[in-house]
Amino acid sequence: MNVSRTLFCFLVIGLLGTAGPAWGQSFRRSYNPQTSFCRDVVETADGGFLMAGGISNGNTMFLQRTNPLGGAVWTNHAALNGAYGVAVCAAPDGGFAVLCENYLDAGTLHSAVLKIDGGGVIQWLKVLENPGLPNGFTDIVCTGDAGFALTGTGRQLSPVVDFYIRLLKLDAGGTLQWEQTLGTSTTKDLANRLLELPNGDLVVAGEQRDDAAPVVDQADFFLARCNAQGNILWQNGYPEADYQRLYDLQASPDGGFVLLGETYLADPVRIALLKTDGAGAKLWYKNTISTVSSTSSQVADRVVTCFTQDLAGNLYVPVHGINPDFSSKLALVKFDAAGDSVWTHTSNAEDFPYAVLYTSDNHFAIAGKSGLDGANAILIKSDWTTDNQSFFSTISGVVFLDQNDNCNADSTESGPPQFILEAHNQFDEHLFRAVSPDGSYTFAVSPGNYTLTLHSLPGTETLWQACDTPTVNIAGINQTVQAPAIGVKSLAECPYLSVELAASPIRRCTTMTYTANYCNFGNVTATDVSIQLDVDPLMSYVSSTQPLSAQNGDTYTFEVPDVAPGQCADVRAIFTLSCTAVNGQAICAEAHIFPDSSCLPPSQLWDGSNLEVNASCNGNAEFTITNTGDDMTGIAEYVIIEDQIMYMQGSIQLDAGADSVIVIANPTGNSYYLQAEQRPGHPANSLPAAVADMCNGQTGQSLALQLPLTQAGSYLTTYCDAVVGSFDPNDKRGFPLGWHNEHYLPVGQDIEYMIRFQNTGNDTAFLVIIRDQLPSELDPTTVRPGPASHPYTFELGGNGLLKFTFAKILLPDSTTNEAASHGYVTFRVAQQPDLPNGTRIENEAAIYFDFNDPVITDKYFHTIGEPLLSFIVDRPVSEALNLVIQPNPAQDEANFRLVEATPGQSFRLGLYDARGQLVRSETFSGAEHRFQRRDLPAGLYFFRLEDASGKRTGGKIILR
Repeated sequence: MNVSRTLFCFLVIGLLGTAGPAWGQSFRRSYNPQTSFCRDVVETADGGFLMAGGISNGNTMFLQRTNPLGGAVWTNHAALNGAYGVAVCAAPDGGFAVLCENYLDAGTLHSAVLKIDGGGVIQWLKVLENPGLPNGFTDIVCTGDAGFALTGTGRQLSPVVDFYIRLLKLDAGGTLQWEQTLGTSTTKDLANRLLELPNGDLVVAGEQRDDAAPVVDQADFFLARCNAQGNILWQNGYPEADYQRLYDLQASPDGGFVLLGETYLADPVRIALLKTDGAGAKLWYKNTISTVSSTSSQVADRVVTCFTQDLAGNLYVPVHGINPDFSSKLALVKFDAAGDSVWTHTSNAEDFPYAVLYTSDNHFAIAGKSGLDGANAILIKSDWTTDNQSFFSTISGVVFLDQNDNCNADSTESGPPQFILEAHNQFDEHLFRAVSPDGSYTFAVSPGNYTLTLHSLPGTETLWQACDTPTVNIAGINQTVQAPAIGVKSLAECPYLSVELAASPIRRCTTMTYTANYCNFGNVTATDVSIQLDVDPLMSYVSSTQPLSAQNGDTYTFEVPDVAPGQCADVRAIFTLSCTAVNGQAICAEAHIFPDSSCLPPSQLWDGSNLEVNASCNGNAEFTITNTGDDMTGIAEYVIIEDQIMYMQGSIQLDAGADSVIVIANPTGNSYYLQAEQRPGHPANSLPAAVADMCNGQTGQSLALQLPLTQAGSYLTTYCDAVVGSFDPNDKRGFPLGWHNEHYLPVGQDIEYMIRFQNTGNDTAFLVIIRDQLPSELDPTTVRPGPASHPYTFELGGNGLLKFTFAKILLPDSTTNEAASHGYVTFRVAQQPDLPNGTRIENEAAIYFDFNDPVITDKYFHTIGEPLLSFIVDRPVSEALNLVIQPNPAQDEANFRLVEATPGQSFRLGLYDARGQLVRSETFSGAEHRFQRRDLPAGLYFFRLEDASGKRTGGKIILR
């Protein structure tokens, strides 16, 4: 923390007395956008706050000024070459200076100083050079002469690697006035915090690491004092046992200094405090066990980061405690001026603090991010006078199945099937909860007016209707408000069965498990239930958790018990994959749950037809479109795609029970994909699809993995994955994987995420927890937990934080039982409506094994758009050109031969690169054309060939 703002607070307190100004109200606010965080905060002259941080999703600055109640006055979330704020100070002219890092300039990351006025308008930006170390600067103060002082760490690369402390002084316009180097030649010195004293002296705090000791074994606090011209007055290291990590610095009212840190890697966590006099002489050192955290410091985030003090020199340290189940709690620990613990006040906030202030009205202001993984920037203000301080109020209530349709909760009416409840306030905060099986829910909220909206799972919207959307007023904190009960009326009396399918990794000559997760989202118990599993011919059945009641070729049928409303269960079937499978080959399976009839109220537009699509390979690629419903009263469109080429467009109209077979003759080993429309008003609103692979050998990645494979309704699902040899044991993927390198995905297409994990430790894992903060491009109201390798519980909280808990999983380590050391979980979620083309959706997960550091998966991304669909052959095969290319791949030239061309017939050939850019256009006459490569680089190209009458064809050619 910068002492300049702390001294300002002391001064204001002294002038105003203990009564304080009128703005002393407690609150907790979280701020959009998602994935934002606040790294530093200063109090403004009107009692509001200036917050600085970043937005992880967009590599953007988070910059915001609030009023005294935490409401945003203005925001300026500027995109400054990826920079985000790490420290901020209030300038004498009413503006602010923000120290930034990750500013990308000429391919290198830099620290930078951003100067803004009081309205958030950028006045100037200065990039800070730091040879040998990207970024490096850690703190800034606005000095009394209207300039700025900064500290950071530099690195020397030769003759040996060394770290040293830099202290810089800039004038009011950002011009460098002087620089000083701190530290010793026998230690590695790192800077963390900086403050200015009333006489203009500057004090730097950091760490001093011994060159002769391993870095994890020995590091100590470091403190130095310079005058206003940068001349060193003194500098000291403070050797103590173990590794001390320095986080913050305060100037004491008695003229001394207090340093805050943590004894790194200690178990249990220890808070380290060191006090010196004004000349840097050590007065005392305290190493206090944190009673807030239930785990060691070996967690994703630090337990302490900052502290503040009052006029008497009492110290207040926010502590981020971690519980055994990896939930978190924010607490405040008070130490007296001698460094002894006085009290610990806990809270119900799961927030991580980056900065704390003692405000001018005798409150504490804490800024940071919400939750362990950080979903939103937060600002908390409270007097924190009592233990178990609640920064929230609580909205509790119940959702009930209104069986008699009177919208009143009767004693016999229980909770409905799965619903998600949304609470939305006037600050545009959206909070979500998955309603528990008994219908209860609880929201922790800040003051505001909240509208409660109930969302049924996708596909069941026409089956349920909520009686109302109540509004609840929260006037302050520490309130408990009971919301009116929300009744749900059923629009049809029936079971509504749904099935999802997933599998463990698919490897040759090895067993794997298909898990079919099924649910009844209706209001009537489903009877005579069975699940039909169609698997690849290369699969051999081994065993299952439900008895196998029938087998017909590669189709296996399992009878399951009756399914009550809201109930979900699994069928697990073990198969062995043949050794003849090849790595990279797509293996698909289909699950069909019966009864599959729907009692949803039909649309008046729907003609009752239902199209299902199947694919097969017998030398040719064959697609069968079948109408399993009533006669079609009009046509439905379909497309066939080969790689990046739309191979064919067509339409179809079928009577009840009829089918149509489409044959693609003599394929070259490519993957072919067919997607059909349903007739308007179809209740599933689906685009059934199928893929034909391995026709005369496979030459590329299967489209079964890249493109959507939805089917006719929730009762039918397809799961595909590739045969693998080795793979990342802790990863995250989103199905469909998306088209090509940019993972293109159609707008509106649901994503099914799979998070895989493996215990690679040396002992059994008893608890596995997965946390996933949804990005803002995905809709939390549509989340649907799916199949998993082991039983789990699911929670949805905040503004889209998913939590999957595998309690008592007893997952063996990989050296003891490699096959059983793996696990996975899946969930489905929809995009937010109408995302523009080019939108990038990124998502990652944190995997916790017992109390170890979390494993953070790589981000899986999708890009919204279908950029290569312009290369289409929009004629049925009977009207398309018959073309042969030899050779393909080609070295210098290739012969395009049109089998049915007439003498003198003219053609135009367009050649496109992989980005869709036209790179060659040629015209020719006759049945053959010799295409010459000339200066074209090697790679994959797409072509479109057409004649004067409009007949056309398309495809791809590889130039080596």
